[in-house]
Amino acid sequence: MELMVDDQSITLDVNPKAYPLADQQMTTKILNLVQQAMNYKQLRKGANEATKTLNRGISEFIVCAADAEPLEILLHLPLLCEDKNVPYVFIRSKQALGRACGVSRPVIACSITTDEGSQLRPQIQQVQTEIERLLISMKFLLMQITKILFLNSCSKNNMTYHILNTLYRSGVAKPSLVNRLWLLHFIITFLQKKIFNMSMVILDLFTN
Repeated sequence: MELMVDDQSITLDVNPKAYPLADQQMTTKILNLVQQAMNYKQLRKGANEATKTLNRGISEFIVCAADAEPLEILLHLPLLCEDKNVPYVFIRSKQALGRACGVSRPVIACSITTDEGSQLRPQIQQVQTEIERLLISMKFLLMQITKILFLNSCSKNNMTYHILNTLYRSGVAKPSLVNRLWLLHFIITFLQKKIFNMSMVILDLFTN
């Protein structure tokens, strides 16, 4: 997938659907915890096993690999996590996740499972808090930018390109997020045109 910025093509190395995506520091912390959870037998590997832990109510949080191919094979997990109120996060590499899980093959998803008496409890709670904070901050950012885009698309002086370009260059929004916002802008613009056209049709009906 490519994003155009200043007439230059930027290749997005992460599927925009892989949301929320952990940064490098958070990824390291998650992988270390996954490795410890394996030693404490609090780990289930694979999308199917992760799904089972969610359905059984024994999952502390879910880790997914953003480079799973196709990503759709695990996108049911975020939906199920939302339904079960379980934190979830994406990391960039299924190979790294596999190594943390103690296997030589790639792992596209895993679940840290519940054990009330576990010594890992403090670390698990800390990672859960960081994941939830990441989700909240990203959702808040999206809400604020959505308002800007909506108001901007309603005006004659369209500054959408400059807003998104500034977000990208400042590092506030990564390419995957900017790409989503472009899509959102196009949807808003499309809907506004549809509403305007419908209004004209209705107006014609009443005036004729």
